[in-house]
Amino acid sequence: MTFAPAELLRVLVEHEIRFVLVGGVAARLQGAPVTTADVDVLYALDDDNVSRLQPALDSLEAVFRERPDLRPNRSHLTSRGHKLLRTRFGRLDLLGHVAPDLSYSDLASSADTLRLADDLVVQTASLDALIAIKRACGRPKDLAVLPLLEETARERR
Repeated sequence: MTFAPAELLRVLVEHEIRFVLVGGVAARLQGAPVTTADVDVLYALDDDNVSRLQPALDSLEAVFRERPDLRPNRSHLTSRGHKLLRTRFGRLDLLGHVAPDLSYSDLASSADTLRLADDLVVQTASLDALIAIKRACGRPKDLAVLPLLEETARERR
């Protein structure tokens, strides 16, 4: 399976999904020298957004990574939990919230809007927000990337 984050994001944008990019791809787009193997998006859980998300996931051929026989349904998509998916463009983590209990609406107003291509514009968590999220998660892999994020933030100031 090829990891093609721009193509994965393009499908979400084409379906008018409201989301903020978080995680490694967001950090990379913000200039941090990190690598990642998945796309993490914090998405709006309202009915309209979830209704558009279902066909987007169908077009991505999304299935749960741990249960490839199971496709995400409306019940899954309306939950605040993490949906760890595999798609035709690579791994997608759909997040209903991120640490420390932030929702889409909490991050959307402070997100940076980045143009990845002429026809591809995404909302991306700011470096400061990414740092706060990684610190709040506190997992070893999150703490390991903190110095890179903090140094990138210092260089940008």
